[in-house]
Amino acid sequence: MIRDLDIYLAGEWTPGTGAETREVHSPGSGEHIANVPIASAGDIDRAVRAARRAQDEYRHWTAIERAALLHRIADAVADNIEEIARIQTLEQGKPYHEESLADIAEANQYFINAAEDVKRLTGSVIPTSDRNKRMFTFHRPVGVWAAITPWNFPVTIPLEYIGPGLAAGNAVIAKPPDFTAWGLLELAKAFDAAGVPKGLVSILPGGSEVGEALVT
Repeated sequence: MIRDLDIYLAGEWTPGTGAETREVHSPGSGEHIANVPIASAGDIDRAVRAARRAQDEYRHWTAIERAALLHRIADAVADNIEEIARIQTLEQGKPYHEESLADIAEANQYFINAAEDVKRLTGSVIPTSDRNKRMFTFHRPVGVWAAITPWNFPVTIPLEYIGPGLAAGNAVIAKPPDFTAWGLLELAKAFDAAGVPKGLVSILPGGSEVGEALVT
C-alpha cells in the first residue's frame, strides 16, 4: 500500500502548502511505496518564524530540563526502532538486520549522549590583568539551526544535529532528501510523545530549492 505522508511543520502534521510531491520508490524492488510532500517557501517561512518564537522561550530552560526532554525523546524512539528501521530499509535500501536496526539504535543514542553531555557543559575562564575585574563564562544558544542532510544515513545524520541542537537550547529545522524522508518523519512522532514544545523542531523534505530557501 502506498503511504501518503505529511511533513512535520512546527510540531504539527500537515500536507503543507506546496503543490509538488515526490514519489518514493524502493531501490530494492522499484515499488512505489510513498508520496512525500515538498515543503513550499511558505512552509519554510512558517517553520522559521515558529522556531524563533519557540527558541526564545526554550533558551531559558536549564540544562537539566533539556536533558530530561532528550531522555523522553530517546525513550519514545526506543519503542519504535524496529518500525523506523523497516522504513529506512524500504526507502533507502540498507539491509534490515545487518544495517538499518543498528543505524536507528545508534541514532537514538545521540539523544542520550547529548542529554548527558549538556549536564556537564563547562567552560574555561580567560585570565584578566585587572585586579578589579572578575571574569565569567556564559553559554548561550546560537538560535535556529538548519540541518541539510544526505540520503546515505537518512535518520542517523539528522539526529547528529537535532540531539545536540536541542541539548544546547536551539530550535532545529531539518531538511532530508525528499526520497529518503519517511524514516525521519516516522521518528518525529517521538517529539510529540516526549512533549517537545511546538515549533522547536520541523522536518521539511525537499530538494535544492528547499535547501536554498532555508539558508537564505
